[in-house]
Amino acid sequence: MIGRSSKVLTLGAEMFEAEAKLWDNYWTDYSQLLYLARENSLKLVATNVPRRYVSYVKDNGLEALESLQDKAKSLMAPLPIPFEKSAADQEMFGFIQMMGGKGAGNSYYAEAQAIKDASMAWFISLNFDRKFIHDNGNFHSDNRGGIIPYLEQYLPGKKIVTICSSRQDSINILDKENRGSADFIIVSPTDFPMSY
Repeated sequence: MIGRSSKVLTLGAEMFEAEAKLWDNYWTDYSQLLYLARENSLKLVATNVPRRYVSYVKDNGLEALESLQDKAKSLMAPLPIPFEKSAADQEMFGFIQMMGGKGAGNSYYAEAQAIKDASMAWFISLNFDRKFIHDNGNFHSDNRGGIIPYLEQYLPGKKIVTICSSRQDSINILDKENRGSADFIIVSPTDFPMSY
């Protein structure tokens, strides 16, 4: 059985915004969630592993995380991270590597994605009460991949429902490639304004 830590770091909104490396679309897409939670006294949990460890895995693989100090390991899912590279991973991350990776010998992009997904799932499980709503990009949960297998491991028997958003030319019939990507799919027209 995997042990759970009860340590919690609490940051106010101003400290979080000053200290975190915010995404370009933070102010348009995420900040409202922070303020909604604060105004309604809701618990808001950051589940991302620090970027430096994702980069470390991208360059060195998941096994390299074992060499980190315990303090660093506390910022991610328990090691070792279960990981099996799929054919889809090979295709997707092979293309990314070809377009800008460090060379043919580097095959750790999928493992870097795994440390993200496992850590998000781990911190969800540590903070799970009766319900937990997690806001993430489609890539982290589409087709019940990404975070979902880790959640099933860390929270066995819990009901997990996924919602994704998609853009299509026509919103009357769901495009074939979007079918089955989530339990609920929110579709907007391709000409609908985007924030980024």
